[in-house]
Formats: sequence, C-alpha cells, structure tokens
Amino acid sequence: MRAWSPWLNKQRTRPYPSKSDVTVSGRVSFFVAKYLITPPASKWPMTQGLKRSSLA
Repeated sequence: MRAWSPWLNKQRTRPYPSKSDVTVSGRVSFFVAKYLITPPASKWPMTQGLKRSSLA
C-alpha cells in the first residue's frame, strides 16, 4: 500500500484509518444526511437570504 501523504508515511504500520478519521468522516456524513433529510420548508430562509444577497 503506497502512502499518498507525509502523514500516512508515519501511519504505514496501520493501513486502516484511525479512529479519529472514522469519527470525523462519520460526523461530516451525518451532517450532510441531516441537511438532506430536513424538509425544504426549513431550508427556505437560507435560500431566500442567498437570493437576496445575490440580487442586492
């Protein structure tokens, strides 16, 4: 397994991702899923604000 970053050069003994990497990626995917699952009504203020700022 080739290391693709200097950080992985130190972690070569452990090819699998560390626990912190798993939790960080899990948190990110959780927030993305949470945002996608939320109904559009709760997203309206955000999109309206973006439209207003782009129009102004």
